[in-house]
Amino acid sequence: QRDVWCPSGNDDDCPGEPPNATEECRYAGSCMWNVGAWGACGDGCGSGVQYRSVACQSFDPADCPADQPAVERQCYATTACSWKADPWTMCDSDCGEGRRARNVSCSSGVDGDCDLALRPTAEERCYETSGCEWQAGDWSACLADCGEGLRVRSISCPSGEANDCPATETLHA
Repeated sequence: QRDVWCPSGNDDDCPGEPPNATEECRYAGSCMWNVGAWGACGDGCGSGVQYRSVACQSFDPADCPADQPAVERQCYATTACSWKADPWTMCDSDCGEGRRARNVSCSSGVDGDCDLALRPTAEERCYETSGCEWQAGDWSACLADCGEGLRVRSISCPSGEANDCPATETLHA
């Protein structure tokens, strides 16, 4: 700003409009980049990208130094990683005790990114009876030396539990 006045001390003595006392100027020597904080890393699990705001104080990037700070960067996070468990396989036995399994993995694809203490079991015992059928052994020799007699054979349920086999099934020789 500059001082503007009429030498007589009376503005009416000077013709026309007085010259401007101020004018716009531009000085960019002190302009700096305003840089915001980095945002969250992608979805919070595994590789992602972080973003932040970067703007010149004057809102004109030409006024700030040429080396503008990065607006985005690659990142890796584990805060939102969780265990994913596939459905159980069929029990490996169809009569009695067996085992079943499932795939368990961390959502990032790296098991170390998830809390190992919270990892679901990948294998467990199971018990199935849908395939249980009575098993009959060979007949013994006739217990009579002459005439009518009996012969015997062993009958069992493969699971070891008679209740697992159907009650109405008949065995044929």
